[in-house]
Amino acid sequence: MQFNKSNLESKDKIFQSLDEQGNIVHVSDGWLKKLGYEREEVIGKFFGTFLDDRSLPQVQKNFPHLKDYGFVNNVPLLVKMKNGTLAESVLNGVSEYDEKGHFKNTVCEIRTVHDILDSELEVKKTLDHERFLRNALNLRANILQLMHDEVDLKLFLNRIIDILVESLDIEAVYIADGKTVYGYPNERATEIINSLSSLLKDDSFFFEIKENTSSENLLQLMKKANISGFSGRAISLKERNIYIFFFLNKIELQAEWKEALKQISSLVDYAVKSILNKEEKEELTKQLKESQIIAGLGSYTLDLQTGIWKSSEILDELFGIDQSYDTSIEGWKAIIHPEDRVKMDNYFRDEVLAKGQPFKQEYRIVHQSDQSVRWVHGLGKLEFDSNGVPIKMIGTIQDITERKEMQIELHLQEEMMLAQSKQAAMGDMISMIAHQWRQPLAVVGMNINNVKVSLELDEEVSNADLNKCTNSVSKQIRQLTKTIDDFRNFFKPEQSKENVTIEDALDATLDIIGTSLLNSNITLNIQNNSKSSVYINKSSLIQVLLSIIGNAKDILLAKEPLEAAINISISESKEAVTISICDNGGGIPEAIIDKIDQPYFTTKQELNGTGLGLYISRTIIKKHLGGTLSWHNEEQGACFVMTVNIAKKRALIK
Repeated sequence: MQFNKSNLESKDKIFQSLDEQGNIVHVSDGWLKKLGYEREEVIGKFFGTFLDDRSLPQVQKNFPHLKDYGFVNNVPLLVKMKNGTLAESVLNGVSEYDEKGHFKNTVCEIRTVHDILDSELEVKKTLDHERFLRNALNLRANILQLMHDEVDLKLFLNRIIDILVESLDIEAVYIADGKTVYGYPNERATEIINSLSSLLKDDSFFFEIKENTSSENLLQLMKKANISGFSGRAISLKERNIYIFFFLNKIELQAEWKEALKQISSLVDYAVKSILNKEEKEELTKQLKESQIIAGLGSYTLDLQTGIWKSSEILDELFGIDQSYDTSIEGWKAIIHPEDRVKMDNYFRDEVLAKGQPFKQEYRIVHQSDQSVRWVHGLGKLEFDSNGVPIKMIGTIQDITERKEMQIELHLQEEMMLAQSKQAAMGDMISMIAHQWRQPLAVVGMNINNVKVSLELDEEVSNADLNKCTNSVSKQIRQLTKTIDDFRNFFKPEQSKENVTIEDALDATLDIIGTSLLNSNITLNIQNNSKSSVYINKSSLIQVLLSIIGNAKDILLAKEPLEAAINISISESKEAVTISICDNGGGIPEAIIDKIDQPYFTTKQELNGTGLGLYISRTIIKKHLGGTLSWHNEEQGACFVMTVNIAKKRALIK
């Protein structure tokens, strides 16, 4: 990326300039539009003001490097938008210096994850479009080459099918000639071809996709064939009728497909007539050469007995050679990039010669004139003598440098995004572990503290109370151990499952948290109308119930209602079990009700929480319990509703 002052005038991208203290001197209109601030709120402020606290160490680490060395690349940041949300971003920047080499200011670009993803999608779309156009050019060249080689119409129609299927991303291609159908159709395809032939008359071209078709008859045919679209053309001849049919998969480039198929079918029409009219062969040879030049497609012949190869003019230009170049097999190898020679030599020996397979590889060559490195796609077919010994290979080589470089660039961007995602996932997991240890340790500490206070006050502690406290502490420690095991398996695709009733899971939850509820003077009301078992991971369900009931308790303690109560109701339908956990506290503030499940969103001041419990709970419910989690305010208090899908895992308790 080239940085200059004109970047700061961008209306779409996030650019900024900082002084020596890291204060904002200027920002682009795109900076204000995407982050939501007004200019007077920004200018003169320290850049760290607009970052999450976790990103400040990155600024302290990288800003001196930016001043001293003149640049920084791909610094990860969490930028605070005016609406309160955080945007995962990457910063790149360069410094400006005066004539004496003293630091003046910086010019930086901030790219959000969404901007990076949009950029990747544009690259992929461009790559797909380029590949489509390249295939269309190759197809034209190959059809013209086939027309040049073949003089028998039936042989041409058979071979043209293979070329079309290999070059196009389509369901199938068929050509009907009287009662003969080329392309090996099944019974379904033959029936459809017979029905569609009546639609094609007098050199007509026909293109329809399922979403836009106005013909009910054609729509039913496409549904029956399970195809997204259909294209066809009638080839008008004096003594026979020939039709070409394309059965299409999902079409993303509709306009491009329509134009390409129109040209292809027109070219096949022309080819059929040209084969039947030999006088057009001279014009055909001219078109062949022009199409190969456009496609960068050169041809060659390699004599395997003498090791001598012959190349077309287009291939000589691609290699950067002339007629004086060494045409032995060693001369050919010298053109291949040194890093690819051993691999290509082994492939040619072990796969092509030993097994008789066609040659099909992408590899690099070194242009012999300017020494530039280029990517090529090589195809080759062996010819054998009467004893089955390969004697010759003929084929084509095409320059694919532009497409390959775009693929490599896209792959590098994907690797960078994957590394950033893994780093973020690791941070989330560490935060989750810390949060899930908090409540069991708190309950253990509370029970120990209650016994300690009783002993200090010289109060008599009964064996029953001691046993109750000991059992509670033991259960908390077991739950803590199980939580550690759960986190070890958290990112695995499957966890062990069993038939569990909601009542059993709730009883196990209350055994763990019940003492803390009683000591908080919170009334617990339970109404259970579920008689079914669900096939889930029991520990995950208990973990979610602990988190949601614990949140309700924290809300009540923060708001201190006169008669604190938690109401739990359980119901079931044919599809799911629904668990509602409601409190009679002050409810969730409307300003944050839509944000409380976001990772790192802290509600400690408002709800006495850490801001991770709901994020963890929703993740577990979706990933391991096959359900949903939602919340809302009622007239008095907040209500959290979770569902567990039991549509195919339901069994009545006898």
